[in-house]
Amino acid sequence: MNNFRESALKFTKEKNLRIVLALDFKNLEEALKIANECYKAGIEWIEAGTPLIKSVGMKAVKEIKKNFPNACVIADLKTLDAGALEVEIASEAGANIITISGLASSQTIIEALDSAKKYNSKIMIDLMYVKNILKKSIEYSKIGVDFLCLHTGLDIQKTGASIINKASLLKKIKASVKIPIAIAGGINLENLDNLLIFKPDIIIIGRAITNSNNPYKVALEFVKRIKINL
Repeated sequence: MNNFRESALKFTKEKNLRIVLALDFKNLEEALKIANECYKAGIEWIEAGTPLIKSVGMKAVKEIKKNFPNACVIADLKTLDAGALEVEIASEAGANIITISGLASSQTIIEALDSAKKYNSKIMIDLMYVKNILKKSIEYSKIGVDFLCLHTGLDIQKTGASIINKASLLKKIKASVKIPIAIAGGINLENLDNLLIFKPDIIIIGRAITNSNNPYKVALEFVKRIKINL
């Protein structure tokens, strides 16, 4: 129903590292302009960030899919309730992956998964503020989610929290679950090499690209650096 690029469809088989561009904007036109630059640079997974969706609604997902029909589009809903309905809405708008908060109930996650199966979409659990991350990651894996995301939030980054601290959990989680794990929050070219040591499956990058003077150039550098480390 939703068409990924062939390379994206084979993700779980190939185990290639994927880069996601996170579009945390208020303005949709600005978001699409930067997405176009990054897509040309080789970033094929594009996330409609939570702020963008709250600003313009599912139009964000629809327009991203319209402009980049072969991209893997993520709707960063961080759903806490009404899992089936929110996944339905995002999937119908063109989302290939929908995020559900790890703070949601097991029932919400199960209903989200059931809805995703109907629409050929996937579920990513955002582990932001989840306690006992390893235990919960195993639990989510058993429920049948498709992806996990170790996420250091924007506000908590201002207190000095680093994604490196979360990334250190990757080794334990990867030894316990067989699904791809993403990392997000404060990733930049300066800490990229240290993060790659932990072998994430997906790297979600936002402000390091979107706040730069030359998004295309920075995106291209991320792509080159990651390819070197594969």
